[in-house]
Amino acid sequence: MLAVALTLAGCNPAGDPRLPLEGSVTLAGRPVPAGRIDFLPDTARGGDGPAGFAAITAGRFDTRAGGRGVAAGPYLALVRGTD
Repeated sequence: MLAVALTLAGCNPAGDPRLPLEGSVTLAGRPVPAGRIDFLPDTARGGDGPAGFAAITAGRFDTRAGGRGVAAGPYLALVRGTD
């Protein structure tokens, strides 16, 4: 079972609709060593915001570290992990 914890982080700059995200990614209770997490708008639930992404390092991700945040609304998380 894959667990993804998401946290909205801080405030976004004026006029920028994207919000930064940070959190952890685990598999069977252990941190995913490396990979990428993509945030895709959940169109089935009315999501129409921009996609976002972040690198996963030692089970953690932060869109402020070279990724891209998302706008408010429903999203799906696509996780691709490697060891």
